Order: sequence, then C-alpha cells, then structure tokens
Amino acid sequence: MKHSKYLSFLFFAVLLCAVCVTYGCQSRKHQEAAGENGTASQQLLRLQVTPISGDGTGTELHDAEIRQYFNAGVRYTGVSDVQIFLNDNFSSLEDAIRQGKMDADTLSYWAATDAKNGFCIRKQESYSGLNNETFYYSDYNVRLVNDVLETPTGEEYPVTFLTVFDHLGSGEICADLFDPETGISVSQEDWGITFTAQVTDGSLVVAYTQHGGTPLGRLSIDHAALRDAKGYVYGGVEEKGYLLDFGDEIQILPQQSGSFACQLVGDIPAGEYILYLTVRDNYDTQDIHPLLSAHKPTQSYCVPITVD
Repeated sequence: MKHSKYLSFLFFAVLLCAVCVTYGCQSRKHQEAAGENGTASQQLLRLQVTPISGDGTGTELHDAEIRQYFNAGVRYTGVSDVQIFLNDNFSSLEDAIRQGKMDADTLSYWAATDAKNGFCIRKQESYSGLNNETFYYSDYNVRLVNDVLETPTGEEYPVTFLTVFDHLGSGEICADLFDPETGISVSQEDWGITFTAQVTDGSLVVAYTQHGGTPLGRLSIDHAALRDAKGYVYGGVEEKGYLLDFGDEIQILPQQSGSFACQLVGDIPAGEYILYLTVRDNYDTQDIHPLLSAHKPTQSYCVPITVD
C-alpha cells in the first residue's frame, strides 16, 4: 500500500516538473523575443504601415507558407507595406512570417504585454466560439485569433489569424476555418443536403436531395459560382467570365428530391470545374432558442462538374 502511494506521488511529481519545464521554455521563448525588441517599459509590437484608400480595400495572404503559421490567413485592410520592428530594424511582416521569425504566439504575447503597459487598448470578442482579440494602437489596429474551433461533430481545429487595419474600418473578424483546397468550412453543419450537377446545352442543371439534418427554417440557394482547376471563379461578382443566372429564388423543398437549372452567360470551355453553392437557412431569430444563436445562416457546398 505504501509502495503504491509512493509511486503515485512520484508520478505526479514528474508530471508537475514536465508542466513547469514546458511553461518555462515557452515563457523564455517569449521573453527572449521581447528582449530583442525592448524592455517591459517599451512597446514590443511596433509596426509601420502605409495608409491606402479608405474604401475597405486591402490584401489577403493565404499561401502555403503563410498558412503554416496563420492557417486562417493574414489580411491587411486600409493599409499596405506592413513593416515590423525586429532585431533593431523594420522589415516586411509577411516575410517575417514566411521565414518563421514571427508567429501567433509571439504576436499575441507582445500585443498583450503592450496592452498591459498602456501602449494599446485591448478588446476581446467571441465569434462562433473563436476569441478575436483586437489591439488598438495609435497608428494602426491589430486583430489576432489564436484559439481552438470546436465543430458540431466534436472535432477540434487550432485557428490562427491576423489582420492589420486602419482606424477608418472595423477590420476582418475570424469566425471559422476553411479548407484551403475547397474553401468549405471545417465546421459545416448537417443540413441533410446532397447535390449533383451537369452542363447540358448551355444550361447548368443541379439536382438535390434533402433528408433529415438540422436546418431551422426554409432552405434556399443564396449564391452560386463556378471555379476551374486553377481556382478562377466564374460568378456574379466577376466582370468577366461565366455568370450564373438563376432568375427567381430557388427553394430546396424539405424531405424531397428536386432539381433546378440556370443559364450560363457565355460559352464555357471543356474541363473540370467545381460548382460552389451557398445555401441559406431562412428563419426568424426570435423563434429559436438562445443556445442556437451560433447557428450559421448560410453554408457552402462544392459540386464537381465535368464539361465535355
């Protein structure tokens, strides 16, 4: 009995030491990085930005090198040529991220320390369970997400996101994580819908089946776009390409199978395509339980198409 108690004590002692070592290493990493940028009485996260037109335009960075450190991407809104102070010099922030010199953990630590020392104002907001932390500096704003997204099926995905924006806009929020190959949310809810599609005589014919799932109201098609193998999107927001014209609202009838068609504006070349359909769940928010407030009103579906 004494031997068993001794082993238990020894196990917890080893576990405690491991936790302390891990925490100490992580803390030293941040402190060493902070030491390169200044002391606790100095601002740690120092950026230089170039303002651009205040119409909300900006840059999205989501290539593989960026996603290695920020898997939900990096965005600049209202600013460009963002430089970060590292090793006594200002250099490109996106290059620092790609080279592994800057990550979400370090940026979060620096910004939180700056807020604690009065160099910026910190605000925390939750969107679909993801903690969006915004740090308001005198010349720019920084929003960071370094959290874990839990899907309706119980899966967990680490989410890291960064946006730098000016004082004229509200900046992008991060409420989801999307598959980089398909652009579909990893936290897709089950609305009981399946789609197939084919192109016939200049028309795109889409067949659907709706059975079961957890929609709260009436389902309808909200938007549609075609994307080719290179990622080019043919849709209603493009000035050129192949537009999709559905005409009237398309409803997806519950517990039924059906189909609908749209005209393709222009001749579409032969090849492999992906049809992206945005489906809307139409319901009155006053009719749902408060616990369902995080329910998504829209979801996207991708349907492969071969054009002969």
